[in-house]
Amino acid sequence: MHQARVIYQRLGEVLERAGCDFSDVVATREFITTTDRYRETAAVRREFFSDPFPAATGVIVAGLLRAGVVIELEAVAALR
Repeated sequence: MHQARVIYQRLGEVLERAGCDFSDVVATREFITTTDRYRETAAVRREFFSDPFPAATGVIVAGLLRAGVVIELEAVAALR
């Protein structure tokens, strides 16, 4: 899913600026407007994270602020 890949790439940029990377992420929360193609989103997530995966919560919402957006990501990283 293109939107998922873009947000994970942007998350990588934010993490890098903070001096960390995906291995420092301990939890994520994905807000989605539909479960259609959600398996593709999970596959994209696995491209960026590896075992042990961070805790993850998926939340289905009625809509997001920007038209056409189907996923929004929140992540928590623990700096070591």
